[in-house]
Amino acid sequence: MRKALVLLLAALVCGPALVAQAPAGERRTIAVSVLDNDGKTVTGLTASNFRGTFRGQPVTILSAELDTNPRRIAILVDTSAGTPQVQTSWALVWTIAEDLISQLALSYKIAFLMFAENLHGRVEFVGGRERLLNLLQDAKMASPRGSSAVYDALFDTSQDFTPAQTGDAIILISDGDDNASRKRMKDVERKLVTAHMRVFAIWTNPTRLRASSRQIANGKERLAQLANSTGGLFLEPPDDRTGNLKAQLGLTYEAIRDVYRLEVQVQPTIDKPRQWELALVDAEAKEIKALVVAYPKLLVPASKP
Repeated sequence: MRKALVLLLAALVCGPALVAQAPAGERRTIAVSVLDNDGKTVTGLTASNFRGTFRGQPVTILSAELDTNPRRIAILVDTSAGTPQVQTSWALVWTIAEDLISQLALSYKIAFLMFAENLHGRVEFVGGRERLLNLLQDAKMASPRGSSAVYDALFDTSQDFTPAQTGDAIILISDGDDNASRKRMKDVERKLVTAHMRVFAIWTNPTRLRASSRQIANGKERLAQLANSTGGLFLEPPDDRTGNLKAQLGLTYEAIRDVYRLEVQVQPTIDKPRQWELALVDAEAKEIKALVVAYPKLLVPASKP
């Protein structure tokens, strides 16, 4: 398997690097993460290794460069009590948050925020871990309370990333249950995509009390959609006792650290939020499906000045 994967990756990067001249259209910058079967970044890719399609028309890939610059990351933790029917495993929530703070690179600027109806326990972008870990210890002592406004929290957190930079990310730890937001999900999606903000959603599978399976599934589906629309990843971590939690979180660290910055030309005009497709291809322009390609699947009209 390892030998086959090496040969596959070699085929990806050995093809011609010629890119078609771009016709008139809308130019966009897209952040893309490409991971192999071991969850590691595939390096050495060029524009010719990517193929995009929008409304049945090819998307011109102008350039593709691997960006490994230090990141700005907001860790956003849902500390609401949720609805009476949905409760979260708090031990899992804090285990995930502590691992994130401990493992993310020291060169990153990290903000830590918690929310229920509103944001609270806020620490702005800082370097180093000590202050964040101290805050985390204090947060563990508090009891969850209040309703949950997931969309409002995402929207407000995105306002802190000014100006926007390729590779900016929000790591959201939540069960996805939202019963208090004033913002609509589709408006938050549009805001995040416009700001090049990727959401890495970690779903904390809630304890079932009187909740229906549909109610729990709705929260899960909404988080998955936010991750897919913005170019992040959706994770459903196992119980920590399985020993696989750190392995799953490792996918998030890798995808955040190494990002291909694609410059693309899109036709026809993006008149409203629409889905598009991006695939990885080999030297013979054949699609490769064995690799994880995380990119914002939603394109939105350009913001008016």
